[in-house]
Amino acid sequence: MRYVVVKCYSVTECGSEFWSASVHRYAVEMIRCLPLLLLAACAVNPAGDRNPGSPGAGGDGSGDGPVATGGDAGPESPEGTEGPQGAAGQDGHDGTDGVDGAAGAAGDPGAQGDPGTPCWEDLGDQDGSGAEDTWDCVWAAICPGPFEEVPDADGDGEVDLDDCRELLRGADGSAGPAGQDGQDGEAGRDGEDGEDGEDGQGGQGGNGDLGPAGDVDGDGIVNAEDNCVFAPNDGQSDIDLDGLGDPCDPDRDGDGFANDDDCWPDDPERFPGAGEDTVCDGLDDDCDGDIDEDFVPAPCDTGDLGVCAAGTLECFNGVQACVADAQPVAEECNGLDDDCDGEADEELDCGPPRCADHPDWQPVACQTGEWVWSSDRAQAQDLATANRLHVLYTNFQQDGMCSLDGTGWVSRVRFNMRGCNQRWYHIGGRYTGNCGGHDGEIVRILALGPTDCWDYQGLDLP
Repeated sequence: MRYVVVKCYSVTECGSEFWSASVHRYAVEMIRCLPLLLLAACAVNPAGDRNPGSPGAGGDGSGDGPVATGGDAGPESPEGTEGPQGAAGQDGHDGTDGVDGAAGAAGDPGAQGDPGTPCWEDLGDQDGSGAEDTWDCVWAAICPGPFEEVPDADGDGEVDLDDCRELLRGADGSAGPAGQDGQDGEAGRDGEDGEDGEDGQGGQGGNGDLGPAGDVDGDGIVNAEDNCVFAPNDGQSDIDLDGLGDPCDPDRDGDGFANDDDCWPDDPERFPGAGEDTVCDGLDDDCDGDIDEDFVPAPCDTGDLGVCAAGTLECFNGVQACVADAQPVAEECNGLDDDCDGEADEELDCGPPRCADHPDWQPVACQTGEWVWSSDRAQAQDLATANRLHVLYTNFQQDGMCSLDGTGWVSRVRFNMRGCNQRWYHIGGRYTGNCGGHDGEIVRILALGPTDCWDYQGLDLP
């Protein structure tokens, strides 16, 4: 007998290849395939053995069994003809699909594209400065042509951007040439079953917004009217009114110091070395790191009474304050309001002031027949009245140390006579009458009695 068996090595191979072989030779292969799928067997009717009788009939093939077998052979006889072929067995079921292979590694990123060219590279020296820089782009954005083709439109004797604005004001010029984009980088190579590499970055844009009607900085103001073409300045702020907008101006306040070197870049009155910082404002006006260091204190009136009235104006953290020179103390017999309540020597029994004890007075040293004066001829033209009103003076003899009778007290302080012709009066002696031509002469205050001395310090005399 002969058999047809299936040889298989994997799920996908079972049922796909058939060939005839000896059962003994391929028994192992058949056992491997049995758990994996149904076997399809093809029965083949082998040639009958020789028999003197009629040939044996071939058995039908069976698709369900592992191998189709033929019918039993008759007794050996001469070789007969082959019987008909048995029917084909049923096809086995399809095997399960295999698992997808792992994804391949990602490809390398593409190379970065070349950057675009600077805006001035293809423009040349537009503004006539001799150098190619950003200002050439500004000129190309606003002006109808290069420097040598622009007239002095505003008549100020200079060709500048103001002339370009004057020429183009009210009419839009043609748009500037489109900028040249940088080349895209090459795409990364695909990895095997992997992701595509990243594209290279595009180059920077060129000067596509140039031209008078363009808006390079996107602030809503066309280049021909914009005082700062390459930086947004929708309010057109210009502190120093030099025509160059503040975002573009290296010295916004126009004080001669660059913004980065100026501690007050927006105040033209404050800058490094601006003079003495005398204003009490709490600010470093001269940029030297100190605040109000040059403020000069000055006399002031505190508004208080007595000795507390006099004060000094000081600066504290940018605020001026009048600080009293003296504080209230207990009253003494000195004719002063020591406790700053508006009264002097109150509730004290001081008695009449004694000239002998007063530090600002000294005794008369001589007698004179003239040169005793009243500094108020309208109210005091005699000795008693002038003495009572504190307007009595003496001069000339022995440095103003004399009186008409050689008694009394004179001030230790000397004064210069002023307003002689208008208000002084000569009392007693060889001459009595109005003063004439004695301005600038030295005088001392004269007190007649031992208790007539008074406090004259700080008064504007005589």
